[in-house]
Amino acid sequence: MVKRYLISLPNGQVSVCNPIEGLEQECLDKVLASYEAEFGVAVTAIECPIVDLAPIRVFRSAWKVEAGVVDVDMPKARGIQMDKIREVRNKELAKKDIEFMRAIEDGDTDVQATIKAKKQELRDIPQTFDLTTDTPEELKAKWPEGLPKE
Repeated sequence: MVKRYLISLPNGQVSVCNPIEGLEQECLDKVLASYEAEFGVAVTAIECPIVDLAPIRVFRSAWKVEAGVVDVDMPKARGIQMDKIREVRNKELAKKDIEFMRAIEDGDTDVQATIKAKKQELRDIPQTFDLTTDTPEELKAKWPEGLPKE
């Protein structure tokens, strides 16, 4: 039977090792040696049950291990989701900057005011958009209305 191992890394992240059947120990030893070389400290692995990680894969950097089970650290996951939102929001702000410059060139103060208000809405997203959820699936689905989802 194929085994899966969880490796808690010194940077707070969790790595999953799915070794090749029949070469489990050799594969695991190579992975551990690689992390030990990268971080300069010994790391250990624990065997864990084979479970579907797909629902939480989007927040892989927020994984934590509790009682040998991979789970998501929801505060870290919220930070990851907000970073994704900020990335898209920043692209939208750049687009609005171009639109604003065109409105200035055209002398259209009404369009300038509209764009200015929209830019402020975009800037306010990190302070006003609520990412409070109980599950990674719910968090993944949370996205500000009107902001394109990439």
